[in-house]
Amino acid sequence: MATQVRVAVVEVMAHARPQHGQRAVLPMQLRGASFIQQVMEQVKKDLEANEKTKKDWDSVQRSTERLKDQSRRHEEQMRRAGSAFHGVSSGASENLTSFKDRAVAAATSA
Repeated sequence: MATQVRVAVVEVMAHARPQHGQRAVLPMQLRGASFIQQVMEQVKKDLEANEKTKKDWDSVQRSTERLKDQSRRHEEQMRRAGSAFHGVSSGASENLTSFKDRAVAAATSA
């Protein structure tokens, strides 16, 4: 991401060279991305500096992984249940259609 931002800045600067006495103006998006990048780097430094925060962050990441695993398991269970319901629904539909056909046949032959 940082490399993409740098490439974008270089491209913008190459096409928007300031005239004599003018300052180069970066688009808002590039300035915002740079600011966000700086904030994220500062947060990372702060996390690494504070031991309690570091432990809390590790705990959050473990919890996140645990939630992702549970989500994957539940997704698989829901897929299996959906397949089972689909099979039951198809079977019930076939049985009802067969019953209707027999009833119509019995009514027309009587």
